[in-house]
Amino acid sequence: MNRLLSGIFDLMAIGLLGGGILLFSAEIKLAAAKKAREGSIKLSPLTQKMTGTSLNLSYERVYGK
Repeated sequence: MNRLLSGIFDLMAIGLLGGGILLFSAEIKLAAAKKAREGSIKLSPLTQKMTGTSLNLSYERVYGK
């Protein structure tokens, strides 16, 4: 019985941790989408720091010309 409860608690802990990671990554994706919708070529400082990238919305990249 103790082993079963331990397994259930482990499963719950993994689920909560995984959910937190998914929520955090969704926030980064949402921030990038908002900036893209505004037409800004810069991401928020937090997003740039966490992803190590910048958003390239140059005319050549977007339209391929």
